[in-house]
Amino acid sequence: MVTQVNLVTLGHVDHGKTTLVAAISGYAARHGRAKAKRYDEIDAAPIEKTSGIAFHVAHVLYETKVRHYDQVDCPGHVDNVKYLITGSAPADAAILVVSATDGLMPHTRIETMLASQVKIPNFIVYLNKCDQVEDEEMLMQVEEEIQSLLVKSGYPDHTSPIVRGSALKALNGEDSEFGIQSIQKMMDILDSDVPDPVPYHAVDSPHQRFKAAMYLQKKEEGGRTTPFTQGYKPQFFFKTTGITGAIQRLYNGGDIDRGPIETAMPGDFVNVEVALLNKVAMSVGIKFAMQEGGRSIGTGVITEIIE
Repeated sequence: MVTQVNLVTLGHVDHGKTTLVAAISGYAARHGRAKAKRYDEIDAAPIEKTSGIAFHVAHVLYETKVRHYDQVDCPGHVDNVKYLITGSAPADAAILVVSATDGLMPHTRIETMLASQVKIPNFIVYLNKCDQVEDEEMLMQVEEEIQSLLVKSGYPDHTSPIVRGSALKALNGEDSEFGIQSIQKMMDILDSDVPDPVPYHAVDSPHQRFKAAMYLQKKEEGGRTTPFTQGYKPQFFFKTTGITGAIQRLYNGGDIDRGPIETAMPGDFVNVEVALLNKVAMSVGIKFAMQEGGRSIGTGVITEIIE
């Protein structure tokens, strides 16, 4: 039986995520291992809905000699955040796309930290637009910044391969180091460096305090119309169990180093520390709904058990 690996594409807007996915699809199609998807087909990602939260996501399927891959591409940063927190299929690896001309940008940092929090175990970096940078030292500097971010996010030093390339050259079929050859290199790394997925069976045990990454629904998604502050006491639903809890600390999503924030708005991505009234069976990675007045106002995933 051929193994399937689920991939998610991360990166700042306009750094070339969708171009890369289209280039991979075209490359696989030329080898008879996919039905090619054009850039515009991927970019017009259909809407999926999970836990009442809608987001745009495209699934691009392709094969190598040894595996099936399902690569997810969300057209916008907010869609990526929603997918990482609420998506039904856990990702086995992330492909982080970084433009060599821009380096690390805010969305790059936030999505990398969130991927770590939701326990995506493997990272591969595609350093895009390398054909536009003639200075080798600049490329090396960007690579060092990427490695530093990955280490800060909890990934071991220099264990995440970086592939230099140009997604646009690859999409246009140019057989060069930065073109098609960069896609072949990345496919080889996916096959060799990303382990086969191991079925994960969480062992739930009773706990009362935890940390979580959360997306707070907008009014249009059924969420609150006003912000809330630390000390807010909604209900938390874990599978079939509902219990009141207090939000003890609030942080900007993916940026907890700045310290706690006072308020959170509908539509925000936040990190929280929660204390429940009583212990509930839970484990890291479990997803939950936050409710008020019988309606869902947020969705989260547990990233750490405190006690």
